[in-house]
Amino acid sequence: MEFSGNTGPYLLYTKVRAAAILRKTKLKEFKKVDFSLLDSPEEKELIKILSGFAFSLAQSADEYKPSILAKYLFQKIGLYFLYT
Repeated sequence: MEFSGNTGPYLLYTKVRAAAILRKTKLKEFKKVDFSLLDSPEEKELIKILSGFAFSLAQSADEYKPSILAKYLFQKIGLYFLYT
């Protein structure tokens, strides 16, 4: 089984790492986001890039192509590791 590159295990590994970080924050919900707290251009760019998730999810569902969502997620994994 391959664990690097664009594979299911690699995607799940990233999800588990992100979930562990969120657990450590001890926050129960993320209802309100204060975007004025974003200081760097990199943080603002990351929010802009991540805002494409809803579009990718809808397109994937509309076209019955889970590969659209998978491609979006694999492209974003690299961004995640820049911030961890």
